[in-house]
Amino acid sequence: MHHDIAVVGAGAWGRSHVRTFAAERGCELTWVCDPSASALAAAADLAPHARLSERIDDVLTAADVDAVVLATPATLHAEQATRVLE
Repeated sequence: MHHDIAVVGAGAWGRSHVRTFAAERGCELTWVCDPSASALAAAADLAPHARLSERIDDVLTAADVDAVVLATPATLHAEQATRVLE
């Protein structure tokens, strides 16, 4: 089974998720989202086929996302998780 994954947050923990999902069999890392251009550039080096965005709305409206990994500051998790689940 194939799963399309998005990682929201490309800081230190997020890059770890990007690296893992980019190499995982059965997964396609389709999106990486972070408001920082430098974080997105680092993620692009790890997952050159993933689409990049500074806006979580791009991820949440994408047709090619089966699961979202939130690797953002804990203070943002409740709001972002609610939006993902909706």
